Amino acid sequence: MNVNDVVPPTDPPPPGWTPTKSQSDMMVLAKQAAINAGIALDTFFGIVLIMNVATGWAQGGPTGVFADWRRVDGRNFDGSLGPRAIGGGNGTEIFGQEMGHRYGLGHSRRDGTTNDYQDPWDIMSTDRANSVPDPDYCARGPGLNAWNMRGRGWLDESRVWKPQSLVFDQVVELRPLHQRDLSGWLAAELLPNDGDGGHGRYLIEFRLKEAWDAGIPRSAVFVHRFLSATEDNDGWPHSYIMSGTNGNQDLVEGDIFAPAVNGAPRVEVLKIDENNKIATVQLSFAATLKGLPAMAASGNRTVAVTTTPDGRLVWTSWELGSSGTWTDVNINGPSRATNVAPAVSFRTTEGGTSVWLAIKDSGNNQIYETLQQPGGNFGAWTLIPGVSTNVSPAVSDGNLAVGYPIMAIVAAPPDDSTYINVDLVDQPISPPPPGYWKAVTPSLFTTMAPALTIVDQGRYMFLAVTAINFESANSRIIINQGNPYTPDQLVGWNSASFDSNLPPAMAAANNRTVIVAVDPSGAIFYDWWDLGGGPHGWVPMGDDVRTKVAPAVALVDDGKYMFVYAQGLDGRLYLNQANVGGSIIGWR
Repeated sequence: MNVNDVVPPTDPPPPGWTPTKSQSDMMVLAKQAAINAGIALDTFFGIVLIMNVATGWAQGGPTGVFADWRRVDGRNFDGSLGPRAIGGGNGTEIFGQEMGHRYGLGHSRRDGTTNDYQDPWDIMSTDRANSVPDPDYCARGPGLNAWNMRGRGWLDESRVWKPQSLVFDQVVELRPLHQRDLSGWLAAELLPNDGDGGHGRYLIEFRLKEAWDAGIPRSAVFVHRFLSATEDNDGWPHSYIMSGTNGNQDLVEGDIFAPAVNGAPRVEVLKIDENNKIATVQLSFAATLKGLPAMAASGNRTVAVTTTPDGRLVWTSWELGSSGTWTDVNINGPSRATNVAPAVSFRTTEGGTSVWLAIKDSGNNQIYETLQQPGGNFGAWTLIPGVSTNVSPAVSDGNLAVGYPIMAIVAAPPDDSTYINVDLVDQPISPPPPGYWKAVTPSLFTTMAPALTIVDQGRYMFLAVTAINFESANSRIIINQGNPYTPDQLVGWNSASFDSNLPPAMAAANNRTVIVAVDPSGAIFYDWWDLGGGPHGWVPMGDDVRTKVAPAVALVDDGKYMFVYAQGLDGRLYLNQANVGGSIIGWR
C-alpha cells in the first residue's frame, strides 16, 4: 500500500486530502499479516502497531496501541536519536499511558473536577506528568497509582493494609508502591467501604523519588479514590487524586488528609524515611456518632463503647500506659440497635471481672443488658424490665469489686422521673415501677440522660442531671447524693454551679468522683471531689475540641488519672487524659 493512504504527502496536507486507510484498517491488515506469518495473536492480551513511517501516531484504546516508529524511542526523521528529554510524547512517557488505555484505564483526574490529565504523579496523565529523561526510550514514568493498579487486578491485595473494624486509629508503615521486592505494606485502605468492588473508598500509597518515579518533585504519600467505567461520566474508569488539608496532593511529614464524608477518614503523614524506604502514616476513621461515647474502668483497665451511624456498637479497651483497637461488639444472639449512647461497666463474679453493656433499644425504648463471655463475644441481649426511656442509661460500679453495677435512668414521658435499679442480675419480668426500680424523690424534670457514680464499696452514690433552669436560657447541672438503696431519702438536689445544655458524665474510683460537663459554647470542663469532701472547681480541658454531645469519662490509678472521650464538631471521636487536679495531656 502507498504511504499516502495513511499520511498526507505534505505538511500541511493538500486541500481536500483525506486518508484512505484508518488506524483500524491498518490494525486489521497488520493482524492478518502476522497471522499469515504464523503468529498466534490470540495468546496475547493486545496488539501494539508500530508504523515504519512518520505517522505521528501515539494512541491507545480497545482495538490496540498505535505508534509512529520515531516516537517509540524519540528519533529524528533521519533515524538518529533525538535529545533525551521529557514532554515530547516519546518513549514510555507516552506509550505507558497508551498501553494503559488498551488495558482499559482512563486518564487520571483530580478530585473536584472531571477534566483529564490532572494527576501528574500517574502515568495516565502523561499530557502533564512528572516524567524523567531516559537514555534508552527518551522519556519514562511516572508509575501507576495504587487505585489504577487495583482497577486492573495488578495490586497485590495481600499487601494492602485494611482496617478490621469500623472505628480505628492505627499507625502503619508503607513501602514504596512499586518496590515489591521489599517486605511490608505496599498500600493501605481507608473507609468508608463504598469503593469499586466493595473496597474502601481511599487507597494510600508511598512513592519514592527514584526509578519510574524519579521525575516526581519529592518522595511523598498519596491518596486516591476510583470510579469504574459505569460510575463515571465518559465510559472510562478514572482514578482521582485527593488533596490534603493544605491543598497539596503530594503529602509529606505533618500533612493531613481529612475529608468530611460519611464519617471521618483521616490520614496524617508522621515520617518519610527515604534511606530506609518507609513512610509512616497514622490512619483513622471515626464513625459519625448518633449518641455519645460511654466509658468505665476496672483497676487500671479502661473500656470505651460508642454507637455507629446504623445503631451498632463498637468498643475498645486498654491498660494504663497502653492503647487499644476499636472493634465491633459481637453478640451471640439477635442484634439490637440503639439511637443513643450505650452504658458500660464491669461485673465481678466468682469467675472474674467481665465487661457489661446496656442499651436503650431504638425500637421499643426498653433497656437491655449483655455480659462479655469467656471467648470475647457478648451474650444475648436480656431485658431489664420495668421502665422505658428515650435517653441513654447511666451505670456505675465505682471501679470497685462490688459485684453488680447500679443503674439510673430517666423514664419516658409522661413520667420523666429518675429511677435507680440496684439489682441488675437475672431479673424476671416485673410490673412497672416500683418493681425493681426505685424512684428518686423528689424528682427533677429533665429530658436528658443522668450520670451516676458509686463509692464507699457500693453504699453511697452521686447522681447528676441536667435540669431546666427557669431563671436562665440555659439548663443547669444539679447533683444529689446518698444511699442508692433508699433513693427516696437522699440528701437533696443542689446546684453544681455549671450551666449546660447537655448531659454530664461521671466516674469514680477509690472514693473519688470526677464529673465532666459541656458549657453552652461546647467547651469541656471537669471537677472532682473525694467522699466527705467538697468540689475543687471547674477546670477547662482545652479549647481545641468542642462538642454538641455529652462526653464520657473513666477513672483509673486509684482515682489519680482519668480518660475523657468527646465527639468533636467534625464528628470525630477525640481522647484526652489528665492527672486529676494536675496536668492535662490534650485532645487527640
